[in-house]
Amino acid sequence: MLGIVLKETGASKILADTIVNYIGVQHWLVMTLVLTAFIIFLTEFTSNTATAALMTPIFISVAEGLDLPPVSLAAIVACSASCAFMLPIATPPNAIVFSTGYIKQSEMVKVGFILNIISTAVIGGLTYFFWINWH
Repeated sequence: MLGIVLKETGASKILADTIVNYIGVQHWLVMTLVLTAFIIFLTEFTSNTATAALMTPIFISVAEGLDLPPVSLAAIVACSASCAFMLPIATPPNAIVFSTGYIKQSEMVKVGFILNIISTAVIGGLTYFFWINWH
């Protein structure tokens, strides 16, 4: 429903133009990496499910506004929303591991940050090479 509203009102085109202008480059690989990192780091502070539910229709509309296959940006949201590694509050499993007392929050942040960067490269890169580059 949100995607339909965004498309019919022209908001998806405005969002698409804003994203391209904000990133400042026209290269799709950079855009996919930035959008992937945005979702991954957003899920450190918000619910993974809520992030995916809210951002998927927005990103589908943005993809249509950018004349990209909608599955490309939807895949970024779906995969990236599952990558919450840094903070105990990010997911219940993180909280359980942290509550044992064997791992400090600073250790979780260090390792989680590295995992987030690796996830950004893998998800953004695969999305670009499998969906966007072939478009």
